[in-house]
Amino acid sequence: MATPVGHYLLGLSIATLAARDERERRRAPWWALIAGAPDLDVLPGLAVGTLGQFHHGASHSLAAAGVVALGAAALAARAEGRAVRTAVLVFALYVSHSVLDSFTLDTGWPIGVPFLWPWSRETFQAPWVLLPNVQHTRAPLLSAHNALLMVREVLIFAPLVGLVLAARASRRRWRWAATGLAAVWLVAAAGLSIASLTSLAR
Repeated sequence: MATPVGHYLLGLSIATLAARDERERRRAPWWALIAGAPDLDVLPGLAVGTLGQFHHGASHSLAAAGVVALGAAALAARAEGRAVRTAVLVFALYVSHSVLDSFTLDTGWPIGVPFLWPWSRETFQAPWVLLPNVQHTRAPLLSAHNALLMVREVLIFAPLVGLVLAARASRRRWRWAATGLAAVWLVAAAGLSIASLTSLAR
């Protein structure tokens, strides 16, 4: 699993990119919090003393994302009448969490993300590891390992946020250039991260 830092920054990129006007851009930092919602499944583990015991379960599925998106759409329909747009944004933010987790080294059981729960117990893991795992069983959450993981996430995703912000603030002729740079940066940073983890594993 990634840390809340990585999930939030990726969510902020998505929410900012989806914003259509200044009002929506101001709300993007709040919308980005939804990207961390699936990890609320660690809270029951606090009661039994093992933070990750119930982690990577139903809350990481597409079904859970759909339920949350429908709930958000119902609230939006009453408040602003933007039900469909809200549902799509919330679904994308929620699912971004599980997608990023699938690119993270998983050392727990079951390995992978149960995207298809409750229809299938099968879990899915990406073929490449973008980020090392968070240590939440044998080490404190604020351990040196987890701190370095947060630094890696900032190095990958903070520039992405900056490029997306530049794309949204630029005039039309520069917008596509900034968006393209954001895509190139994400691919390049991901490649470097994967390469460094591969070399460390040898």
